Amino acid sequence: MALKQQPAVSALWHDLGVCYYHMMKVVEGHSVKVMAGKCIESLKQALMLDPNNHCHWNALGVATAHTGLSSALFYLLYAVLSFIIN
Repeated sequence: MALKQQPAVSALWHDLGVCYYHMMKVVEGHSVKVMAGKCIESLKQALMLDPNNHCHWNALGVATAHTGLSSALFYLLYAVLSFIIN
């Protein structure tokens, strides 16, 4: 409901992604991939709206690391660097 009313708020997309991340850890089978995809897409949307937010980058790095994607290291490194720079 909140996302329908305020789709340009990156924090809402971030929170949705984190919810999907926690759901991904408790489901089994094909549902893990579905939740992982929704998690990563939500966090990417948060980043599109606020690309300098290191919390979004960190969450995306953690989520992709949990799924085993090779891009996880990039996201985590970017989060650390942006936190240090800002």
